[in-house]
Amino acid sequence: MRVAGRVVVLCVFVCLVACERTQRGVAVVQPTQNERVRSATIRIVGDVMQHLPQIEAARTTEGYDYAPCFAEVGEWLSDADLTIANLETTLRSEAPYSGYPRFAAPVELAGELAAVGVDVALLANNHICDRGGEGLRGTVEALDSVGVRHTGAYSDLVDYARNNPLMVNVGDFRVAIMNYTYGTNGLPIASGTYVNLLDTVRIAADMERAATADIRLVCLHWGEEYHARPAKAQRELADWLYRKGATVVVGGHPHVVQPVEVLADKWGRVRGVTFYSLGNYVSNQTAPGTDGGMVATLHFKQQGRGVLEISADWDFVWTHRGRQEGRRMYRVLPLEVARESVKDSTAWRVARFERGVSRFRTADTVIVGRGFVRLN
Repeated sequence: MRVAGRVVVLCVFVCLVACERTQRGVAVVQPTQNERVRSATIRIVGDVMQHLPQIEAARTTEGYDYAPCFAEVGEWLSDADLTIANLETTLRSEAPYSGYPRFAAPVELAGELAAVGVDVALLANNHICDRGGEGLRGTVEALDSVGVRHTGAYSDLVDYARNNPLMVNVGDFRVAIMNYTYGTNGLPIASGTYVNLLDTVRIAADMERAATADIRLVCLHWGEEYHARPAKAQRELADWLYRKGATVVVGGHPHVVQPVEVLADKWGRVRGVTFYSLGNYVSNQTAPGTDGGMVATLHFKQQGRGVLEISADWDFVWTHRGRQEGRRMYRVLPLEVARESVKDSTAWRVARFERGVSRFRTADTVIVGRGFVRLN
């Protein structure tokens, strides 16, 4: 596993020990004879963005080719039981395409995400309505055509009923994936389409619908862009989500990496992990902290009817904006690969990003210490 920072949470009321390679575990229950042991690994990547220079870089004489962009990370994503990505652009089958402020990218992006192992796309974000109802429906159609499932935004009522919450079987676990956004940049949600907004009444109802799931993964588009730490309101919402039944909370939108929070019960067993922001998985952004992101990996294990064991670790990726034969090219690279292989004029950006995320190897960037209590 590629490593840029991991943290170990030991028992005894959530005592944190920092080290470069981290994993948080729970007390091990010795299996009894004939007890079934279930396990699963879920990997989640941050914002998949498509600014216009990225689209131009993918253009070929025959269409659009995103394979070079993801060539270095495909095997990594594919080795999880389930891989989830936050797709922060709409998709369309023909020009015109566009970047910020209203994103629309070629459908070939969906095909390449499928090829490198992405199983589920999160669509509840502030750009899903950038191209109106046509853009939302085209995005869903493009994902469906390559076998990538989706949640958070829906082309019609049937789509909404089928995929909210999105229920998937992962390693003998039943997993519910729920996805919500703070808004759509003031753009209207087209008639007949649906976008999940951050509404606690709606979320509570969805959580009830997901009551039969073994794992409830809540993915939120929230927070302040470019802020390095979550706001108080985010922490309060995460706390409410856990009390309503969430297993893990994962966030996006700030475009920079934010801290991770670990919750434990009174026996010191990990009962929840919050990734407040995974940052950018791929983009054209170059401001400090925006040219890379965090990849979250969640491990689940359960013996018989015992407590669900949760552990998590995280790694980092960086987007190389280089040139090949005079053309701009984009490559998503594991951070340690970028450190060793990038030797051009952008190498200083690798070092800058690595300095920024190096703090995630230390205890002060992981929020720990709150007790774990359920409302129901």
